[in-house]
Amino acid sequence: ILHYQSRAATVLACMENPPENLDVIPEIPAYVKAFRYVTYATPGSDLLARAVADAFRYPLVNLVQMQNHGQVVVARSPEAAVQKAMFFELAAWMVLQSADLRRISEPEAAILRAMKSV
Repeated sequence: ILHYQSRAATVLACMENPPENLDVIPEIPAYVKAFRYVTYATPGSDLLARAVADAFRYPLVNLVQMQNHGQVVVARSPEAAVQKAMFFELAAWMVLQSADLRRISEPEAAILRAMKSV
């Protein structure tokens, strides 16, 4: 489990209407698989802990965006958690640079999500 606040991903977490789809690079569906946003709660509170834990109950969710705060990612090793965080940060940065990015098709994203990853 890695909790962090990277620059571009945290900007998305602070947006009024953040993007739900960051499948602009294959590493998002292949490694991150899926992510969820949770509404703002006081850092360190039981409410925030429960919201994050509940978000990880959704199938394939490996990353949670905490509104106005940061990110939590889960993986089998610290290195894999950092790798997922870096891929998510890259995709977030790309989305912030241009609203006109081509997304990976949903059928292709489903193939990538089904692949075994770390």
